[in-house]
Amino acid sequence: MSISGVEVIVQGGATASAVVSGQVSAGASLPGIAGPAGPTGPSGPHGGPPGPSGPIGPTGPGVTGPSGPIGGYQASEIYSYRFVGNGSTDTYYMEHACSGVNYVVASVGGLVLNPDDDYTITNDSGVLLTAKPEAGEEVEIRHFRGLSVVVGAQGRTGPTGPITAGPTGPAGPEGYSRLYTVTVAGGKYAFNTVGEPLLTGIRGFTYRFNQEDSSNLTHRLRLSTTSGGIHQAGAQYPASAGTGCPTCDWKEYGTPGTSGAYAELSVPDSMPDVLYFYCNNHSAMGGSGRITGATLALNYKTGPTGPAGPSGPAGAATGPSGPIGGTGPVGVAGPSGPAGNPNLVVGSSFTGSSFTPNFSSTTLHDYTYTGSAGLSAPTNMSAGQQGLIVLRQAPGGGHSLSIESDYKFIDGNSTPHGHNAGDIDVIKVTNVSGAGITTPFYLAEMLEDVR
Repeated sequence: MSISGVEVIVQGGATASAVVSGQVSAGASLPGIAGPAGPTGPSGPHGGPPGPSGPIGPTGPGVTGPSGPIGGYQASEIYSYRFVGNGSTDTYYMEHACSGVNYVVASVGGLVLNPDDDYTITNDSGVLLTAKPEAGEEVEIRHFRGLSVVVGAQGRTGPTGPITAGPTGPAGPEGYSRLYTVTVAGGKYAFNTVGEPLLTGIRGFTYRFNQEDSSNLTHRLRLSTTSGGIHQAGAQYPASAGTGCPTCDWKEYGTPGTSGAYAELSVPDSMPDVLYFYCNNHSAMGGSGRITGATLALNYKTGPTGPAGPSGPAGAATGPSGPIGGTGPVGVAGPSGPAGNPNLVVGSSFTGSSFTPNFSSTTLHDYTYTGSAGLSAPTNMSAGQQGLIVLRQAPGGGHSLSIESDYKFIDGNSTPHGHNAGDIDVIKVTNVSGAGITTPFYLAEMLEDVR
């Protein structure tokens, strides 16, 4: 049976209604089959390109900070000394050498003094007051040592100044070790007001004799190995010395008794042990006045005798009937002893680790220290007395020496220079005591490089 003219509506799942028209046989399947999905369409175009970067803003103004404060100094050691005035003392000594008034604060009676007007530093460790404190007034001195720099913040760098060379300064004066002022009174020379003195000359040092005082007119000072010089059949030392010999050990400048007149002696190693002063024009003016180099002279001495050599063997024993044995050979001589010490010091000699110079018997002391040692204050030394203390390093060297604070060194140098075996240093000591000095002390000068 056939069917015609039939319209079939097939409903798809989610598609629009599909209409199928035409002749359909009786055995046909009525539902339609959905086709496969179509391909994905192409992507749409991207957005437009990135816009350009904006302009860089201007640099902000710079600001320079203020300059930092100036650095100062901070003391790690402060020493305070208190004294009581007596109306006559104007100098007070500290324990250590001082670099200047900027390192000291001084007060009298509680009033702080002005360093520009009221005091100065003398002999490196003394404070010299312009006015003497009255009796009972308290004197206080504060000494600042061990200064360290306190650095301030870095300030702004200033502009570089122009480089300008200053003029060359004048040549300094010719150096000398000791100055003596020569005057004439009663037909005799006086040196620093002392008549007929015994002066000690150390070889290699220079001594100046100032003859500017008018009393020196017509009295030219000279030296001789003979007391009285040319007036006692002696000769001038050295023979070519004088104003016409600028390279001699003895030099003369100017006319005695006028400004600028002086003579100088540079003590050579070959100088005789004693030289006498005399006047070239008049006899007996030098008296017994002399300068000696014997104290520290370079006198070479023979070393000690070596030990005796061993005795030779005895002669052969006499046989019962044989002849008498002959004499044995002479013993061999022992080796020569070592050379003597070229630095001879005449005075008391002591070896050890503790030294106390006793000036009751001698003014020259010779000490050899064999380890860490100490030098105590002198004993039996009268006011104004002077002496020498010789310090030697024992064999091996490297030893230290502590010096008691009663010694006041005028140059602040209280440490021996040499530490090698056999090194020698010398301390010249003067007892400073007496009227007006409340605290006696020993003024000392370290003479280094003796050997």
